[in-house]
Amino acid sequence: MTLLGELLDIPAPLVVRAHTNEVEVFASGQREGNVYKVGERSRLNTGLYCETVMATRSELLVPDARKDPDWDRKPDIKRGMVSYLGLPLEWPSGHIFGTVCVLDKVERRHSDLHRRVLSQFRDLIQSDLALVFENHLLRQEIAERTAVETELRATHEELRNFAGRLQLAREQERSVVAHRLHDDIAQALTAVKMDLDAWARKFPATAQPSASPLFASITSTLDGAIARVRSLFDDLIPAMLEDLGLIPTMEWEADEFARRTGIPCSVQGPKRLRRIERRTGLLLYRIVQQTLTHLAEPFSVQQVHIVLSQEGGKTVLRLSAVGHAESANTTTESGHMLIADLRHELESRGGTLQMGRSTDGEMVMLVTVPSVAPR
Repeated sequence: MTLLGELLDIPAPLVVRAHTNEVEVFASGQREGNVYKVGERSRLNTGLYCETVMATRSELLVPDARKDPDWDRKPDIKRGMVSYLGLPLEWPSGHIFGTVCVLDKVERRHSDLHRRVLSQFRDLIQSDLALVFENHLLRQEIAERTAVETELRATHEELRNFAGRLQLAREQERSVVAHRLHDDIAQALTAVKMDLDAWARKFPATAQPSASPLFASITSTLDGAIARVRSLFDDLIPAMLEDLGLIPTMEWEADEFARRTGIPCSVQGPKRLRRIERRTGLLLYRIVQQTLTHLAEPFSVQQVHIVLSQEGGKTVLRLSAVGHAESANTTTESGHMLIADLRHELESRGGTLQMGRSTDGEMVMLVTVPSVAPR
């Protein structure tokens, strides 16, 4: 602003900023005779030169307010400033920022050159305002994005915690149902079989030839029912997992899959796993069980490989299927649990589940989970 004052030989070059009910000297040139200080404010609706510029959004030239009845009683005359030349300043949004103006204590008619110089200064200032405005929008966008990201992270964390609680509730429900099957139904069926055997032995010898086939049929039906209940119990809580461990249970599941489908299925893993939590082991087993159930459907699978390893404090499960169609959807709604649900359970325990294709075109599922869940 001092340079503007020197170019036009004016004591008071100013940038004035508009507020709701007043205007503020935003910038002021350091020139002798300048009575305006940066930061000073004046109320609006008092007849200031700048009010007219902002209201009309056009240039205002007052050569000598003392000779102009429209201006001879205005506030700036009381401070000795009788001549004025000003232009409006606008934000890129079109809202008024204020004015850029020059004031003097003597009459000044200002040549076209002076007016062009002031107009160029106005353009420079508005370019700076555009940068300030863009920076403001950028900061506002960053703040909004940060707030959204924070909210999304919080929501994701809540969903992870909810998935963990939901999965725990499901496993607890499975446990309750499994033990009721075992303790109530299986034992009741066994008791019926024992009573039937005892009653058959007491049956008259003369009636044995005709009754024996009936007893044998009923006994066979009971044996089948007991075997089915035990199978359901193992589906809900694999006894082998509790007794022999994760890898033998996966090997048994792979053998059953191969027997049912005719698709070769291999399991590789260390002979002895380091410490792994019960829920983590059950979760990995469920993933293998659910995926094999899906692969048993007609997807032209030729071979399945399951590899279990431990790296540091993490357990890694890699399941690949040769010949699995690219269009096949690996997340299925059949079976006891969806892969999507298992993914949420993994995330709640600090793990990940990734699906993809190898360079050979194999469908690959990669599961990584802490062997011991984070507290």
